[in-house]
Amino acid sequence: MVDNKSYVFSLDIGTRVVKGLYGYYEDNKLKIICEEALPQLERAMKDGQIQDIEKVAQVVRGLKESIEAKLGEKLCEVVIAAAGRSLKTVISKAKIEFLEETTIDKDIIRTLELQGVALGEEKVIEEGDRLFCVGYKPISYYLNGYLIGNLYGQVAKVIEVDMISTFLPRSVVDSLYKVMELVGLKVVNLTLEPIAAMEAVIPEKLRLLNIALIDIGAGTSDIAICSNNTVQAYGMVPIAGDEITEAIAKELMVDFLTAEEIKTQCNDKEELLYKDIFGFENNITSQELIKKIEPSINNLVSELREKVIFLNGGVSPSAVFLVGGGAHTPQIESKLAKELDIAMQRVGIRDRKNIELLENNKDTLGSSGVTVVGIALEAAKNIANNFVKVYLNDEPITIFHKKNIQVRDAFISGGIDPQKLLFKNGRNLYFQVNGIHKVVFGTLGEPGRIIVNGETAALDTEIKNEDKISFLPARDGISAESRIIDILEGFDSKRIIFLGEEVYLIPEIKVNGVNRDIDYLIKDGDTINIITIETLEALCNNKSYYNEVFVNGKKESKDYIINDGDIITSIEDIAYNNVRDNNSLEKLTKGFIVKVNGEEVILSGKDNYIFVDIFDFYTFDLSSPKGIIALELNGSPAEYFASLKEGDNLSIYWKE
Repeated sequence: MVDNKSYVFSLDIGTRVVKGLYGYYEDNKLKIICEEALPQLERAMKDGQIQDIEKVAQVVRGLKESIEAKLGEKLCEVVIAAAGRSLKTVISKAKIEFLEETTIDKDIIRTLELQGVALGEEKVIEEGDRLFCVGYKPISYYLNGYLIGNLYGQVAKVIEVDMISTFLPRSVVDSLYKVMELVGLKVVNLTLEPIAAMEAVIPEKLRLLNIALIDIGAGTSDIAICSNNTVQAYGMVPIAGDEITEAIAKELMVDFLTAEEIKTQCNDKEELLYKDIFGFENNITSQELIKKIEPSINNLVSELREKVIFLNGGVSPSAVFLVGGGAHTPQIESKLAKELDIAMQRVGIRDRKNIELLENNKDTLGSSGVTVVGIALEAAKNIANNFVKVYLNDEPITIFHKKNIQVRDAFISGGIDPQKLLFKNGRNLYFQVNGIHKVVFGTLGEPGRIIVNGETAALDTEIKNEDKISFLPARDGISAESRIIDILEGFDSKRIIFLGEEVYLIPEIKVNGVNRDIDYLIKDGDTINIITIETLEALCNNKSYYNEVFVNGKKESKDYIINDGDIITSIEDIAYNNVRDNNSLEKLTKGFIVKVNGEEVILSGKDNYIFVDIFDFYTFDLSSPKGIIALELNGSPAEYFASLKEGDNLSIYWKE
């Protein structure tokens, strides 16, 4: 047709029937030109899943050709929907723990939610099959283990969320596309059957309310929950109208098709006439039949109630709309109202007469014809946008089309680990040294960065087709680390001569009462004691020596602060070493005296000395060589091994 109207060919591929609709949009309404419905071939589909692509294609081809014959033109494009029964819905719990109490902002909340979605995907992912996330919703938040309504602005060390997430397997989409390819149709829009049904019977002005839409088909019942102007959750129960039909067939001994016909008459006729499989004419009142099949009806209602409450976060919705052929199951409205504890008038069947955006409505298909109209209406908004393609770090990412696509949806489809959005500052190290509190600070972390088309963005930034997203992961800070050797400033070791022996006064280190060496890696909360020998009294107590001592030939008090290089002697020490010159106490305590470059130097600790020993008592600058070292003893050239005696005069100098 050549005009300015926007035409659409819509297909609803069901378990038992394929429905097709051809119409156009005008004045914001859908006008149907013609439609067709054909039964599926045996075993072509099961519970909404395509089992035999060729058989389904055969029926679709027949329907397409029938509509083409009525129109007098060829159809090339189609809009379709994936069955809600293909969706996989799971609940997962995500947790974020912080090193220290942290104020919760919206980015942290979004990250927590994304982690919940990722964990949900892990539960349902099938090897070799890609998943599209089509919806997610937080059910409950927890702050430090306690249930809370809103995390924003709270201060916590641990936050958690229960998330409900829904995924569509890629294989379902591929099989639908393959059928369309075989019949020569190009898919220009793909939606979900629950979304399509909601588009038809729940106008946007009503989606602020918490409404459950239940599409009761032949093999399964699809459920969608809306509130706050959006579809919040999807689900499915694996029983529907066929369960009731099979119960009738068993009770009345009729075939499936006859049972299906009897079921449709239950609500309209008081007395039902039928012929059983033996050919006998029978009759039964509707009330008698309903009583016989009531257990099956109750089972269906119980399954629907449980799933609706599960999808709605544990509470009943405000209202329930029923569509699909199974919506006419006897007493289902009243039983659902009772089970969900809502008013009877808030549970009702919606059919084409309730579709505000549908004109010239002949209602030939009733409630079972709602979805095919919804598929066409949904396509009017999203034509040519069944999937949105964006680039995440230069990699193409496909996102299932829905309202208000945001950066976080790209992260879910791109498999970005939500933890990479958060940074952690490095841990500080707290400990005590000799009773004084010490802290070594860790380094600060850097938050992740999101850039959309060159502009700084956030997780809730809206994106569109062909947008370019760059993500730089957060960088954690480095935790503080320190060893004993790093804190020993001011606790230096000293080398002394004590009673003729070379002694190193090294600090004794105890950590939590246990001896440790200088390479010990300090742990948070350690209590460190560094014990040093500073005074003459402490040294003598440590060495269990209590007689008088002399420092560098001079008598010092017990409070004398020991210095590096001190020579500490006693009368007993000198006597023990057979000091040869023994004429006075003063002389004994001065030790072995020589002159080096005109300076008196006391040698102590050995009986005999050679020239090279002098370097242990006299500092000669070797840092800037100016030739070779020359040695003289009492005015004559000397060797390093020349023997020394008291009163010798030594000279050491550079010789070029």
